[in-house]
Amino acid sequence: QLAALRHPAPGVTVETVEERLRTLGAMEASYLDLFVVLGGLGLVLGAAGMALVILRGVEERRGEFALLGAVGVPWRQRVRLLAGEYGVLAAAGVVCGMLPALVAIQPAARALGAQLPWLAMGAVAAGLAGCLAVCVWGAARAAAGRFDPASLREL
Repeated sequence: QLAALRHPAPGVTVETVEERLRTLGAMEASYLDLFVVLGGLGLVLGAAGMALVILRGVEERRGEFALLGAVGVPWRQRVRLLAGEYGVLAAAGVVCGMLPALVAIQPAARALGAQLPWLAMGAVAAGLAGCLAVCVWGAARAAAGRFDPASLREL
């Protein structure tokens, strides 16, 4: 019974420090890549959630938009009003999220310098901005056309 608990093959595996660090570095890089992908996915889902918030907010203010349509405000101008209103909100959210993120990566940026994946981080930020712009504009277009002057009777 005690023989079964011992190490099955006694011996030592010898490898250089360089090989061991390369193996650990590859594992660390794969984890970091995974977190970049998951973070980007989270940002895209957050942008889609922003579109839902816009639709919900407009639904609660349907009387205002029906009145704007009743007094002759064109559909395009209502879309611009909504997109501007929620675009400022989305831009403020992006800035409020990126500033702490830049502060958080500052020690790594100082230590690694040019080795930090600036291009990938910039691509994620640009993708977020583009996704937010599409979501805000699409939600504003969908919401602005839903309430015509006839919907004033429902209120």
